[in-house]
Amino acid sequence: MASSDWEDPGGLGAREAARAGGGAAGRDALGAKGESSEAAAGRATVNVSVIGASAAGPTLVALGEALGELLAQRGCTVFCGGMSGVMEAVARGVRRGGGVCVGILPTLDRRLAAPDLTLSVCTGMGHARNLAVVASGDVVIALGGSWGTLSELGMARAIGREVVLLESWSVRPAPSEADKVASSQGEVDGLIVAHSATEAVDLALSLIGRLAT
Repeated sequence: MASSDWEDPGGLGAREAARAGGGAAGRDALGAKGESSEAAAGRATVNVSVIGASAAGPTLVALGEALGELLAQRGCTVFCGGMSGVMEAVARGVRRGGGVCVGILPTLDRRLAAPDLTLSVCTGMGHARNLAVVASGDVVIALGGSWGTLSELGMARAIGREVVLLESWSVRPAPSEADKVASSQGEVDGLIVAHSATEAVDLALSLIGRLAT
C-alpha cells in the first residue's frame, strides 16, 4: 500500500523502543558531515517525495532503503507518509545516508511514526494528508503501492508534480483523453518508469533540474 495506504497498526511499545534508540543516532548521522549551519543555509534545498506500499516485502524494503540513502547522499530533503513499509525503509535509508526525512503522518499519534524519521508532522487527516505528501516534493518517486499510492499519483499529476515509477503502477490513459495526457511514446505525460533505485534518483533529479531552468 501507499504512504496513503494507512491503517492504524498496533505495537506501540515496539515503535517507542525503536524511536528511543533512533533519535540520537539520527542526529549524530546528520552531524557527521561537519557542515556548518551557515553552509547548509546557503545551499538550495532539493525536495523529493517518496510514496509507496505500507506493507512491503524484502524487495521493496531493500529498494526503499536504497532510495533513501541515495537521495540523502545527493543532498535531498525527503518527504514521505512517515509510517510503515516503504516509508519506514526510506526513512532508514535517509538516516543511514546522513540526510533529512520528514514524515507527514495521517494520525495525531506520533508514537506510530517510523523510528528513523528526522521530523514528523501529525495531521490527524487520515488519507487526506496524501496531498500534503506529494505537494511537499518538487518531484515524486513511487515505489510499489496499492490504491493509496494510485490516489497519490493522481494528486501529484493534478498539481503538476512529475512522478518516477519504480516497481509501481502502470497507468494507461483513457481513450478519450489520450491525445491530452499521453506523450508521443504513448505513456501518460509526467509519469516516467525507472528500473533501479539509482535510475529513479537520477531521473527525479534530472526532472528537478529541468524545472529550475
